Amino acid sequence: MKKDSRIHKTLKVDEAVEAMLDSLGIRHKYNESRVVARWEDFVGKTIANLTSEIYIRKGILFIKISSAPLKHDLFTMRKDLKNKINKEMESEIVREIIFL
Repeated sequence: MKKDSRIHKTLKVDEAVEAMLDSLGIRHKYNESRVVARWEDFVGKTIANLTSEIYIRKGILFIKISSAPLKHDLFTMRKDLKNKINKEMESEIVREIIFL
């Protein structure tokens, strides 16, 4: 009788997803997309509704805000916003924020 040499390990779904992200080398890209998806969680519904465009490239978060006064306020708070995002994401995903 041939013995199966594979080791069977039961993983939880979240552990399996985490392992897959690491093995494919796409964890950072996945985390960047989560920042964009959670934008409203970070800034609230009002600010999210005034955000017309948001994307992240190479650690730089680009945000287009339709209100000039709000853009100015967020610009002055950008360091705190960056720190809040990174803290909630438990990783330094955002290195810089640029308002368009």
